[in-house]
Amino acid sequence: DDPAARNEATLALRAMETQPGFSAHLLQLAASRELPPRDRWVAVLYLKNQVARFWQRRSGVPFEIAAAEKAVLRAGILNVSLDEDDNIAVQSAVVVAKIARADYPNAWPEIVQQVTQAAEQCAAAEGEAAMGNLLRVLRVLNLVIKELSSKRLVADRRAFLSLAPPLLPLLARLITSFSTSFCAALEPTADASVSVLTGPARGGLCLV
Repeated sequence: DDPAARNEATLALRAMETQPGFSAHLLQLAASRELPPRDRWVAVLYLKNQVARFWQRRSGVPFEIAAAEKAVLRAGILNVSLDEDDNIAVQSAVVVAKIARADYPNAWPEIVQQVTQAAEQCAAAEGEAAMGNLLRVLRVLNLVIKELSSKRLVADRRAFLSLAPPLLPLLARLITSFSTSFCAALEPTADASVSVLTGPARGGLCLV
């Protein structure tokens, strides 16, 4: 690697950080299956930093991502958080949670409903791929709930408490389903290919 070229590229990127459309372009790169996985991962990492720094205007930071561009990011980031590449999915899930913390319930009131609907669809499907998708959805839900639960204003606490009624039935069904699978794996006659320690049932129980 050429240090001079790397420094020049870093300065060029920093110059683009406050350009309109830059964050949306990062999302487009992260979502593109035509790019190498590492390039997509770098794009979503940069997007995570953009959200952390520029989603809300703060003292000493004279830039905020425009409302129209925020809408583009909210519309597309959830799909990237369910990517088959777990490195990309994990970082995108963090982005979803950070945006939800800032925008729920005013600018993004439907985020929890979108995640629970995705979980319902994955739970209704069959096969290993569907289980993988469900675990990714539950990871997003877990991170979103953690972010929202850490807010301390009275209005934010009320909004958080209002999430319980729609979430509890879904989580109860999932816990029952994962527990049944987990217990079945403990049976002496269980399929040896089902790992109690690493199988989807264990992962699901940890997330819900």
